[in-house]
Amino acid sequence: IPRRGWEAKAFEVTARAVTVGPEGVQVRLTCLETGPAIFDWRTSEEQARPAGGIPTLPSPTARPRVSAPTMTEELYETRGGGGVKTRVRLAASTDNPFIDAWQFSWRPISAPEATVRGLTDVAEDLIDDMAPGTYVFGARGRNTRGMWSDWVYAGAAAVQGENAPPVAITNLAGQSAGGAVAMLRWDRHPSLDVRQGGWIEFRHSAELTGATWQSSVVIGKAVPGGATDASLPLKTGSYLARPYDARGNPGPVSTED
Repeated sequence: IPRRGWEAKAFEVTARAVTVGPEGVQVRLTCLETGPAIFDWRTSEEQARPAGGIPTLPSPTARPRVSAPTMTEELYETRGGGGVKTRVRLAASTDNPFIDAWQFSWRPISAPEATVRGLTDVAEDLIDDMAPGTYVFGARGRNTRGMWSDWVYAGAAAVQGENAPPVAITNLAGQSAGGAVAMLRWDRHPSLDVRQGGWIEFRHSAELTGATWQSSVVIGKAVPGGATDASLPLKTGSYLARPYDARGNPGPVSTED
C-alpha cells in the first residue's frame, strides 16, 4: 500500500468478511503486520527454563548450611532444693527450609573433646546446671534427606552464672512515714540469686546531690533481697541502696535524694 508508505509489506490475514451488494461483491480483510524475520529462528537457540520460574530455594540434595550458635544464660531454682543454678540457651539459624533436626555441642575451652547434645526439632537447646567458665559452643543441622551440615562453632564465650554481679535496684523512692521514720520503696529485684540468699544494704549521706557509697555511712539494717521496702531513720540528705547476691557480689548503687 504505497499511499501508507509501505512497499512489498507482508501482513498476516487474521479475519475475512465478504459482502454482496448493489455494487457487487466486497471483501474486507483484517490483517496483522508481520515479517519473515519473526520466524528466523533455529532450535540451537533454545534455552530451557523451569516451568515455574527460577527457584530461590536451596537444593534439597545440597549439604545444608547453618549459623554459629548464640549463647544466653539465666538463673533458675531447682525443685529439689539444690539452690540457684545456671541455664544456658543455645540458638542457631538457617535459610534452608529442609532442615528438620538440630544438634548442639559444648566444651570447656581447655577440654579436648566436646559434649554432643541429643537431637532437637527446633534450632535451639537448653543446658541446665552449667558451671561458670569459658566454653566453645557448636551447632549443626540435618535436612530431610539425612544430610548433615558441617559443625559450626562460635568463638569462646564466658558463662558467668552466679558470678555475674547483680544489676542495680530500680525506681528507688522515699517518703516520710510520720515521726522520724522514712519509708523507702523499690521494684522487686530481677536477679534470682539476689532474691534468694541475697540482701540489700542502705547508707545515708548528708549531701543532697553527688553522694557516693564510700562517703556515706550505714543506716538501718539490711533487708532480704526479695524485699521491696524498708523503714529507716528520717534524715536530711540522700539515701543509697545496694543489692548483694547470695555469694556476696555487690551490684551498682542506687540513690534517692
